[in-house]
Amino acid sequence: MTLLTLLLSQAALSATFTVDASGDADYSSIQAAIDAASSGDTLSIAAGTYNENVSIDATWLTIEGAGAGATIIAGDGTSTTFAVSGGGVSMSHLTITGGAQGLSLRNVVGSLLAVTVENNNGGENGGGVSVTDAADINLDGVFITDNTGHNGGGLYVDASSQIIATSTWVANNEASGAGGGIYASGKIQITSTELHDKQQTTNNKQQPTNNKQHTTHNKQHTTNNNTQHNTQHTNYKTHKPQNTTHNTHHTT
Repeated sequence: MTLLTLLLSQAALSATFTVDASGDADYSSIQAAIDAASSGDTLSIAAGTYNENVSIDATWLTIEGAGAGATIIAGDGTSTTFAVSGGGVSMSHLTITGGAQGLSLRNVVGSLLAVTVENNNGGENGGGVSVTDAADINLDGVFITDNTGHNGGGLYVDASSQIIATSTWVANNEASGAGGGIYASGKIQITSTELHDKQQTTNNKQQPTNNKQHTTHNKQHTTNNNTQHNTQHTNYKTHKPQNTTHNTHHTT
């Protein structure tokens, strides 16, 4: 059952909880609203900065902010700012920042719309966004910028997971391992998406990116303008918008 099907089937039973840091709502913290919610419910989060680390476990929720520049979830810098494990989530119009990792999606079906994930700095795989444990995620209008991590400074996708990225921007992210922008061994479909690598640090040597657009592939097979990569390729720097499906290990 998909996230959409489940939410529709529970529409008659669902509730909407409001969140406002000022206290002029059902709850003043996001975590308190999540703890009170049941699968199928919606959290409507007012503009403001919410200084908290948030987690959702085995629940299907819709999380709606007032805008990526207005609703800001700021972590404490020691752990993941927003962690979702099991169930599903539809998240839109907010910013996730200030964590040792921005957003972790484990065994989750869901979507991100007009979400910004920025300035999360740590040593986790996927400093900005980590998609693991058979997660299936759609990204639309998502900005993943200025994050650092081990493998995949911006975005990490493990072998069991998949994402579809549309009109998404991945830029100025750093990795201490591989893939300054993206590290993926799962399936990725990319449409109208910009990838800009700040730098990748490997074996204590920094490899800066120049300002020219270029792509390095070990092997490439192109059919009807869709690109299928079947071998490992590294050193992706800047991509023009394109339709791309990856089925094996690759780093960006």
